[in-house]
Amino acid sequence: MSSRMISGRFCRSSGGDRYVPARCQASVSPCIISSILINSVRFKERPDMEKGHRAESEYVRAEEAAAILGVSVTTLYVYVGRKGLRTRGVPGSRVREYLKADLEREVLRKATPRASSVDATLDSIVTQITAQGPMYRGRSAIELSEGATVEETAAILWNVPVGQAFTEQMPKGSAAFDKLAPLLNDYNGLDRATALLHTLEEADSRSFDLSPAGMARTGADIMRWLSAILFGSLTPGVAPIHEIVAGALALDERRAEIVRRLLVLAADHGLEPGARAVRAVASTGVTPWRTVTAGLLVAAGRQSWFGYAAAVGRLVDEILDSADVRLPLVTRLRQGERVPGFGSALYGGRDPRGRALLAACVSILPADHDIDKLQSALEMMREWNGGEPDFPFARAFVMRKLGSDRSDPLYPLARSAGWIAHSIEQYAIEDRMRPGRDQSLALRDDASHHVI
Repeated sequence: MSSRMISGRFCRSSGGDRYVPARCQASVSPCIISSILINSVRFKERPDMEKGHRAESEYVRAEEAAAILGVSVTTLYVYVGRKGLRTRGVPGSRVREYLKADLEREVLRKATPRASSVDATLDSIVTQITAQGPMYRGRSAIELSEGATVEETAAILWNVPVGQAFTEQMPKGSAAFDKLAPLLNDYNGLDRATALLHTLEEADSRSFDLSPAGMARTGADIMRWLSAILFGSLTPGVAPIHEIVAGALALDERRAEIVRRLLVLAADHGLEPGARAVRAVASTGVTPWRTVTAGLLVAAGRQSWFGYAAAVGRLVDEILDSADVRLPLVTRLRQGERVPGFGSALYGGRDPRGRALLAACVSILPADHDIDKLQSALEMMREWNGGEPDFPFARAFVMRKLGSDRSDPLYPLARSAGWIAHSIEQYAIEDRMRPGRDQSLALRDDASHHVI
């Protein structure tokens, strides 16, 4: 069967290699799509496959996998991280095999017309976005938030035992950090962390161990330092991170429990802009100190979560400070403005993370006037257009109840767990792509690869 690339590059067919311009992109024939759909149904009808007992024919080698996708082997390696392709190793060799069902799913996705660029997938091998919320390597984030710590969640994302990453050893400081940190006391937590985090790279030679285990140990140090820097401290600790945050904000046990849940729910969300930036930087071979800094920089963008979270935070403040909770909402609706904090296109208007976090607030926090106002505002939006609060709205309410600053410091602290996971995965992909690791790999043919 001939295979063709979907982009305007060289493609292979029975007549030999030739160049196909982008405007002459090959389409996937209806018979291929039908075959994929039939095979998908057959696969779902075999429950033994879901338990890891997949037949040998369900996996293919790299060359065949690349042919199915119509890409080069080099691009196939990139797809493992970006598209969530599942693989397995061949005992006694460095060869990996690729799950055919994932390959066929990707072919079908390419062949399906998209309504807009908004449909681009956020799924990655680290996290998949489902109607039930994010799945951290197959584990429900919603379920994990019921009892797991952010350290345990990070270990799942990093694919290491929690005790291997989060030890009792105190993270080390650096002379550069000690010199610069006092000069940034007047800055918010996000800006302090962005300016200071990379100065700690030199403190420990382990920072340059870019093996998965080494990056996980560095990741634990990064998260512990962030839990200090984001909340105005110059000294990290080894206690559970949600307890460190609770101590910094002088929170009681009930509010500390809300912090724990929020950190778990916000740990990762697939290939969001911050994760994409982190992966781009990680592909150059820098340490997690610098990849997480890249995530922090992107997070501060006006078009990122920071800009949106600021708008949602203002609405939450207006709702809780107003004598009539309807007024801030009605004012926006009358002016034809979109009410920030409600509806989620990704989850069909009902973000499971927001619902879970607000439900925890109502059940755990003591009843007060703010809770009553929150319930009234939510009821009004449901009556008007069925709108449900999204995760940023829930976070904004929590930050208000915790008395934290408007930079939403819990979000970058939690998301650093996901960014480190993406760093680990991306570096592993780049490591496999190096010609020295596999002499069959060709150099990339895009001009940007050669720009220094």
